[in-house]
Amino acid sequence: MMQLPIRENTILFLETRPAKANNATLEIVKEMASHAHVVVLSVNRPYENLMQTYQENGVNTENVFVIDCISASQGAAATGKNVVFIEDANELTEIAIAIDEHMESFVCIDSITTMLLYNKPDVFTRFLHSVLTKMRINHIGGVFTSLVDEGSKEIRAEIAQLCDEVFTYE
Repeated sequence: MMQLPIRENTILFLETRPAKANNATLEIVKEMASHAHVVVLSVNRPYENLMQTYQENGVNTENVFVIDCISASQGAAATGKNVVFIEDANELTEIAIAIDEHMESFVCIDSITTMLLYNKPDVFTRFLHSVLTKMRINHIGGVFTSLVDEGSKEIRAEIAQLCDEVFTYE
C-alpha cells in the first residue's frame, strides 16, 4: 500500500489511474474509519458490494456512512444501515443534503470523473465548492478522487485549487 497524505481537517484532491482507483479509495476509507466517521459518496459501486469489500478488507464499517448513487438508478432492491440511496448521480441537491446531514469527520467522493459524466461541469464545480465550504466551516477533512488525464484541464484546475493538496496515486 502507498502511504497517502491523509490528515484531519485537510482536503486532498487525489488523482489515480483507473486500475488503482478502487484500491486508493479503499485505503483512504480503511485508514480514516479506523478512528473517525467517514461519509462515502459512491457513484461507482453499489452499497452492498462496497460494504462487502470493506468488510473483507478489515474496514471498521460501523464508522462508514454511504451515499449510494448507483443502486436505485439500476433498479436494485437495496436496503441497509448507514446508507442513503439517491436516485441518480445528477441529484446534486439530494446529495448535498445527505452529505450535510451525515458529515462528522471525513468525506470521500469516490469519483469526480464519474460525477462529471452525470452533471454539467460548471454546475458540478459549484456543487463541489459548496460542499467544500461547508466542510471547511465544520473542520471536516476529505478526499476527492479523480482519474488522471480524464476530463477537462479547466475543471481539474478549478477543483484542485479548492483543495489543500493534490496527490497522484500510482
